[in-house]
Amino acid sequence: MKSGAKDLFFSFLGSKYQMMREGVIELYLSYNVSEEEEMTWIEELFQSLYIRLQRNINDLNALHQITYLIECHCMVEGVPKLYDLLWGNVKSITHPQELAVSIGRIINFLKDLPKGRK
Repeated sequence: MKSGAKDLFFSFLGSKYQMMREGVIELYLSYNVSEEEEMTWIEELFQSLYIRLQRNINDLNALHQITYLIECHCMVEGVPKLYDLLWGNVKSITHPQELAVSIGRIINFLKDLPKGRK
């Protein structure tokens, strides 16, 4: 039963808003997933996307998904890790404009955080 919840959670990158838009939020909520379990899944998602980027720094799908994950779940702690990975591989990046878009989104996300959260 929880595997169905985890599959839904992962397919929507943990966004209940997107689940609602697609009409599956009631199903997801019926699984009664705890907030702690969701936090564990968010970390798993981040790690899996991070590993994909380690393997292929030009995996634009992984880059955009990890950026969305950071924005959607206020993963401030993931920003330095992603930055270090990108900076360490900057010479291998073949789509700098896509990287710039993601970095811009993260900068805007950080600027919009409440002062005590940064």
